[in-house]
Amino acid sequence: MPAYLLWLSPTSSLTSNHGNLSYSEQPQNDDNPLYDDWCNAVLTINDDDTLARVLSNDPVLAYRWLVKYASMEWTESFRFRRAVDAAVSSIDSENRRKLLQVIPSDGTPYNLVRRLVGGDLGLYTELLKQSNLHNYHLAPLTREDTEIFAEKARLAIEAGYDTNVIVGSVLDMPETTAWRDSEAGYWRSWVNWFQELSVHPEVSIQEIGKAELSQAKDRFLQAELNERR
Repeated sequence: MPAYLLWLSPTSSLTSNHGNLSYSEQPQNDDNPLYDDWCNAVLTINDDDTLARVLSNDPVLAYRWLVKYASMEWTESFRFRRAVDAAVSSIDSENRRKLLQVIPSDGTPYNLVRRLVGGDLGLYTELLKQSNLHNYHLAPLTREDTEIFAEKARLAIEAGYDTNVIVGSVLDMPETTAWRDSEAGYWRSWVNWFQELSVHPEVSIQEIGKAELSQAKDRFLQAELNERR
């Protein structure tokens, strides 16, 4: 079946700007002669939801798309949040490791590095050893389970990052300031999380939590004031 007919198959349950996409006809591996055509077609999709649904079913294609995504401008990459989540979830830890070794040292979206590392402390340790990616060393330090964050912060400190450098990196990281409903509610959730860190048994984690807590409270109070107007 020609690739363009595959792409425009009327039996599709997915719709994009490029036509309909048929799961029933989708090539599932790179041994299929249509697979490269299929991948090339998918790589042109600009619809986040469509991409997410396709990439979640194909780890090979997900890897190829993530390589492309790693070189996107931030203003363009911002549109593909669901696709990034689906693609990263589709690939295994070994391919996440490979991606960290091949992504550009400048211009890569911070959220990609953050999602590739996730809660994998081994991957974070490897990232910290890659001097060419020093701009992204603190990207994985984001709001998550308190103990996982504490472990990552310890690794960053052991790699030579002072707590004063880590302080501010969480809230100042690109894409941190994004909310869907109430801005005040969004910042309230950050305040609550930093309060947890501020009473952590480890002093260095307390310091990070207390310093960031002050910033989060300021942003929460400002957002609350704006919503009352």
